[in-house]
Amino acid sequence: MPYNYNGQNAAYNTQPSSTTVVRQVWATNLERELALIRDYIEVYPVVALDAEFPGVVARPIGNFNSTTEYHYQTMRCNIDMMRVLQIGITLSDERGNRPEPCTWQFNFKFSVHTDMYSAEGIDVFAKAGVDFAKHENAGIDFNDFAELLISSGLVLEPKVRWVSYHGGYDFGFLLSLMLAQPLPETLAEFLELLHIFFPSFFDVKYLVSFVKPNLRGSINDLAEQLYLPGLDQPHKAGPESYLTSTCYFELCYMFFQDGSEEAYNGFLFGLGPETEMSRPAQAYPLPS
Repeated sequence: MPYNYNGQNAAYNTQPSSTTVVRQVWATNLERELALIRDYIEVYPVVALDAEFPGVVARPIGNFNSTTEYHYQTMRCNIDMMRVLQIGITLSDERGNRPEPCTWQFNFKFSVHTDMYSAEGIDVFAKAGVDFAKHENAGIDFNDFAELLISSGLVLEPKVRWVSYHGGYDFGFLLSLMLAQPLPETLAEFLELLHIFFPSFFDVKYLVSFVKPNLRGSINDLAEQLYLPGLDQPHKAGPESYLTSTCYFELCYMFFQDGSEEAYNGFLFGLGPETEMSRPAQAYPLPS
């Protein structure tokens, strides 16, 4: 279905403001906020996702059949060893319109005294103003979140379209929470489960690799290429999910107004096919 993006090219601000408030979700308001999302999802079925976690703490050893398999095993061992700190989601409809509120940041139980993290990763979050004491004392329990998420209408639903940027870890953490067990040993098993829980999903970095193959870096770097304002303070899951949503619809506006983005449905950057695919029918240079 073609996406009739409702904005003009690079026309609106991606930074959450007084009109784009990030709803902070802790253990005490988890049930209420997910009930609100459940009320919105039928009208706003495009869900942009970002997960923030405290760094990469391990690398797998052994022989791997491909770079893709190595990337998956790296992701798997880190997700199995660590706790996700924040998950952000932003809702919109198929035209990029958003409800108010539209962005939620789920803050999970995490302890700097007992949980795994990298020194570099924890320093990044400290500089971003993360209140680790509040995460330890008021953070969301994983089991409570997973139970409510499964019944929310966001997952296991073909009509819901998920969007991420370099989304292996984003989806990996969500899947691990819902399974309540380690991720599957093989990439094939992981992808099979992923398509069950998330029947429709797009990775913005995967999309970009076919319209701007030389682009590297973060979602902020992509926003700069698209002449969209980036985030003054990255590594906050709510605002990053909002920026992911905005970049996705900007790309749809620029390249995929005929609906040709469907060719890239169900692929994750770094965990998808390693062969070159044909470029979209409508492709124009990104601003330089």
